[in-house]
Amino acid sequence: MNQKHLQKIAGARKAPMPEFISPQLATLEDKPPEGDHWFHELKFDGYRMLCHINGNQVRFWSRNKKDWTHKFAYLGRAVKEFPAGKVILDGEVVAVDSKGRASFQKLQQAMKTGDAGFVFHVFDLLYLDGYLLTKTPLHERKRVLAELFESVPAQSPLRFSDHIEGNGEQFFAQACAYGIEGIVSKLHDSQGEMYQAPGVRDRRVLAFRQGLPRVWRIGVGGLRQAQAYFCRPGGDWVFHSATS
Repeated sequence: MNQKHLQKIAGARKAPMPEFISPQLATLEDKPPEGDHWFHELKFDGYRMLCHINGNQVRFWSRNKKDWTHKFAYLGRAVKEFPAGKVILDGEVVAVDSKGRASFQKLQQAMKTGDAGFVFHVFDLLYLDGYLLTKTPLHERKRVLAELFESVPAQSPLRFSDHIEGNGEQFFAQACAYGIEGIVSKLHDSQGEMYQAPGVRDRRVLAFRQGLPRVWRIGVGGLRQAQAYFCRPGGDWVFHSATS
């Protein structure tokens, strides 16, 4: 994408590439929000990763700023083909089962054996070729990201995580029916509040997925601009929260 197009991105600011941007973590709510001003995405059962591409150098950072590049060497080689010189991508690294669904168990096995069967689902774009996009509305970031993915080969392990607008309850029901972990809902015009400085106070939420409890770290910010929902068999869900 040339400089002329970059300058036209709403909210884009000329800036050096940040060393790290702390990702916004979702707040667990009791039901999906209503209205077309919400984007709904699938919740993948994997590891949240920030991918930094700077020329031929690639880094995968965990949400706690741990360098996991060595764990995903296969993905590191693949993302070098992404059509941008300097970019920060936010997404989830997963491994898929025989039905094409994300499997956390398979992901852990792949990380132990060094298997190449990783997929990186990218759902946000934070920096692009000299421009910081954290003040760019989410719908604009997703639009630019989708355009960039038009040049990514279909067989690539990089995947664009698309969304739907509105119809959150129906989307959530379909996700549960297909055995997906859950959904994440985001305000379509959310900007910098989606990414916060380190030190934001967290709470622990015990969510039940397929009858098995798992603990998730849920960020608590001033504005609830990202929400997560978790499925269990039969299409319903349940959660219990406790402060720590």
